[in-house]
Amino acid sequence: MSRESHAAAPADLVGAFGEAIRRYQAAVDDFDRAVAAALGINQTDGRCVELLMFEFADGATPAQLGAALGLTSGSVTTMVDRLVAAGHVVRTPHPSDARRVLVTTTKSLQEHAWALHEPIVRRGAELLARYSPAELSTMIDFFTRAEAVQREEERVLREG
Repeated sequence: MSRESHAAAPADLVGAFGEAIRRYQAAVDDFDRAVAAALGINQTDGRCVELLMFEFADGATPAQLGAALGLTSGSVTTMVDRLVAAGHVVRTPHPSDARRVLVTTTKSLQEHAWALHEPIVRRGAELLARYSPAELSTMIDFFTRAEAVQREEERVLREG
């Protein structure tokens, strides 16, 4: 029997699940704001740093950052200037196009960010150890599908 053929969950359970997700997302947002504050940056700059550390680990062009963050080129330039001044990122020549630059995080930022995240990563791993491989697979499936829904709805909103 496929997941799609399961009977619908009771409305009260669906509502409780939705509320749990809402509270979790608020906690993630609050933690991200606290990390950004600890790094001395704003939340958008914090999201940029996160992208550079995880999605663009080898560096990103300002255009890539702008597309990922929904920012104009002028806003990206201002943000990168702030992050450079704070010692969090550097601009380096693009390896295949001398007209472009790559933005990468500094080793000091990576170390500071890891120190801030290590406790929550450790505690998250401890929490995940409570679940069976099948339960973890179900959670991965849910979050993968939920991300696709979020991304599609974000696209719809941005395109107006």
